[in-house]
Amino acid sequence: MRVAVIDDDQYSRDVAAEWIQNLGDEAVIFEKSIGESQDWVAAIESERCDAALVDYRLSAKGYAAFSGAELASKLGKRAIGSILLTTYRREGIVDYIAFGRHIGYVLHKDDLDEEHYPVAIKQAMKLAKGEISLEQEAFRTLVRVDSIGDGNAFLIVPALNYGAGVCMPIKFLKAQLGRNVCEGDRFLADVNIAASDGESVFIDSPSDLPTMSKDYAKLLRS
Repeated sequence: MRVAVIDDDQYSRDVAAEWIQNLGDEAVIFEKSIGESQDWVAAIESERCDAALVDYRLSAKGYAAFSGAELASKLGKRAIGSILLTTYRREGIVDYIAFGRHIGYVLHKDDLDEEHYPVAIKQAMKLAKGEISLEQEAFRTLVRVDSIGDGNAFLIVPALNYGAGVCMPIKFLKAQLGRNVCEGDRFLADVNIAASDGESVFIDSPSDLPTMSKDYAKLLRS
């Protein structure tokens, strides 16, 4: 299996590549910046990579202008097994909620070893092949903006399995909806409602609620 190694730090790239090769896969190292995220996807596909190990922070030395979560998501959409590599706890990956649907696995850098890497690759390749676990399965459901502050929207998803709200950076929500967002807004989105905790939830493809006829709206208010 050919695995792309994408990291803005040379030492980290070399360590990751060594682990990949020691565990039986072929590492394909990307040393230089390529351009926009779609250019990276094209380059990785041209190298016939089956999977990719993508560091979360890619901004050092102009390596990339986007996060590893965004790139990992785009690779996942192209049926490339994507592993997001990070030194953060899951709650520190602030844009996972926007990109997590197509990220195959989140692996802490300390866990890049013979025990955890095979598990990560297996799960990432399953998602790339369309084998979706219950916790990763998305359902179209209602979402409500409960409050806004510090650049985040606190969202209530009544159908969520674990029974709490989630935070989403407002810039991603505005970009996907194509409009400003305010408290009390309601919209539809694809959500993995069986997620076991808030750090594993994704909110994907939000859209405004269908417009109701005036008569139906009046009936609901009565």
